[in-house]
Amino acid sequence: MGYLDGSTITVDAVLTKYGRRLLSRGTALGINSFCLSDTGIDYNLWNTDHPSGSAFYGEAIESLPQTEALAQGEYEMRNRLVTLPRSTTALPIIDLQQPPAFKEGEAVATERNVGTWSVATLNYSPADSWIVVIPNRQHILPVTGVWSDIAGVAHQFIAAADIPSAGMIEIKQGADGRGELKLRPAADDQDRFTTLTFISTQTGVWAAHSNLKIPKQVIKVDVSNL
Repeated sequence: MGYLDGSTITVDAVLTKYGRRLLSRGTALGINSFCLSDTGIDYNLWNTDHPSGSAFYGEAIESLPQTEALAQGEYEMRNRLVTLPRSTTALPIIDLQQPPAFKEGEAVATERNVGTWSVATLNYSPADSWIVVIPNRQHILPVTGVWSDIAGVAHQFIAAADIPSAGMIEIKQGADGRGELKLRPAADDQDRFTTLTFISTQTGVWAAHSNLKIPKQVIKVDVSNL
């Protein structure tokens, strides 16, 4: 890792891995927006006791060296910035309603063993949508929506960005301001545990359903006539 001199204004830009992949396919980047982040800023350095007065409270922060632009945006953009109305008195948060645990036992029909998650972004009035990220999509199946490959800054919520089995699902906002996701366990001969991470696409706020148990769902096959 390198640092850029904090005493001068410097623009350092590189293509992310996803951007390089698009170029390798001959696809235009089509950049029409950008995102700001304060990753790398230590706000604990804000010093209200500075002897030179309030104009110098942030002197230590302004003098911080900035990390170089990275090709892996998931590490560079961990704390995205968002524009909110001046009248805002509370930051957006995710309201995640989790279902009861999946049913267990051989008598449970796999196709009926469905959990429903409901998500909404509170303290944020514009329309929103969400993505749910899972590091091991082979253990659970979507009843609503479809898995897609991880791309862009969604990588930041996965411990290892290149896990081939990771995936995400986009969740649309309904008329009631909430989004809904339905999942069921995949066929497996042992219990699994995973984490679902719900991320607001407009604000970047997120909430997780951690340590979700996916009980074994063994499909029995009659081989007596084979």
